[in-house]
Amino acid sequence: MIRAAWLGSQWNGPAMRQIDPLKDVNAAKVRVEEGFTTRAEETAQLTGGDWETKHRQRVKEERMRREGGLVDEPSQVKETIESKPDDGGDMEGQ
Repeated sequence: MIRAAWLGSQWNGPAMRQIDPLKDVNAAKVRVEEGFTTRAEETAQLTGGDWETKHRQRVKEERMRREGGLVDEPSQVKETIESKPDDGGDMEGQ
């Protein structure tokens, strides 16, 4: 059982330094959205941290911010239509 645990583990070293953090974060977001990596993998690579620990902390912080009156309660998502629905017509010649 111990051998299986060692063989099934993945070790990530210290996070790499970032030259342009915004580009790195946006790239990580795209990789997660496209299914190339997971949030856990990106968290480990970007910060060297553990996603589950960070998630629990963020939930706690957001709850405290709402309870403290610093942010509004989450509202229901309202669907907005920015353009008219597609009538199925051909766009050729426009």
